[in-house]
Amino acid sequence: NGLYNYRTSVSLMALSAAAGTSAFMLWGEERLLANLYLARVGPQAIPRKSTALRTSRRTAGEAIARPLDSEGQPTCISISETGSDEAIMEELAVKPAGVIWWSELAAALAQARKRYSGGLKQLLAELFDAAGQTRTHKLRDESRAIRIENPCPHIMAATTVAWLREQIGEWDLLGGFLSRFLYVFGEHK
Repeated sequence: NGLYNYRTSVSLMALSAAAGTSAFMLWGEERLLANLYLARVGPQAIPRKSTALRTSRRTAGEAIARPLDSEGQPTCISISETGSDEAIMEELAVKPAGVIWWSELAAALAQARKRYSGGLKQLLAELFDAAGQTRTHKLRDESRAIRIENPCPHIMAATTVAWLREQIGEWDLLGGFLSRFLYVFGEHK
């Protein structure tokens, strides 16, 4: 059922985040890290996607022994739907194996389409496969560049089928970002 799927996804995210950049598999000469882009998809309000997401964040933080903030949430990357690619890059420069928590994937997709986002989906698609590399991203005003060494980002998000259908465009399907996600579906009980 949906609850079991969500619990399994929490376990996968905790293991993936805990492994960070220290565990990998060789694919030819390439290192494949255990980073995970995961989206929980379900009907509105029934499987409690947002509640499961908050629980996931707390559980993953406890599992990987990261300190918790004053609200009991782990101090890992936490970017809201209004986060820009620059904000994500700045946080990944400090924590290259951090977890990006989006309470609504479709809203994050819509935000990423805005002009000031500067190619967020393309950036995250590239970082997914950037194990062992160093990526430099120039800021919009070109005042400085952000350097990320050995990026291994993780994304945990939630959405509904209706919201996802409304926000997915042709470029989202062809651009490679959404194809990197593992989709976990919840159901009515």
